[in-house]
Amino acid sequence: TIIAGCTDGIYLSSDNGGNWLSGNAAFAKAIDIGNINPFFGMKLYTSSSKVYASVSGNKKNEIAYTADAGQTWTAVPLTGITTKNYFQPAFAVFKDKLFVVANKYIWLSADDGKTWQLSDSVSLANGSPTNGTPEFFNDANTILYLYRSQQLLTLSEAGKLTPASIVGLPTKHYWDADRLCKVGTK
Repeated sequence: TIIAGCTDGIYLSSDNGGNWLSGNAAFAKAIDIGNINPFFGMKLYTSSSKVYASVSGNKKNEIAYTADAGQTWTAVPLTGITTKNYFQPAFAVFKDKLFVVANKYIWLSADDGKTWQLSDSVSLANGSPTNGTPEFFNDANTILYLYRSQQLLTLSEAGKLTPASIVGLPTKHYWDADRLCKVGTK
């Protein structure tokens, strides 16, 4: 099954994209579909056994997951962290842990959002919405936290931040996580 996250909800294809059906009946039980902001929409992320949808909303930001190819969805509670400065797509799944940026801090959950803990006590530099939307880029071995052209940090599985070099990258233009990819093992 292929799952597509669109500005008006979830679509499913069981024939490699030949035909698409709305998955909104199940998705709407976990996410307020009418709340999806068309500018930010939603992004999909995968873990070893689940697909997560991160939705930037007009009223609130939401996350949900499916473990059965979109047939049912479960809301990820954001209890314990404030969503005031949480911007989609500042969410990532790494080795079956969830990471969210909220109020200049990175929070992690190892139990699908039932509990959240501060992953690192270091406040992110320039963490206000006026300085760009935080984004994550990740691969199987590392997770890179990207804060537009201001800051690039490596985030370990334990949630520890380490500065990464941006020497040689342009700082006068915005560059986003979807413009980064890692090739090879180094």
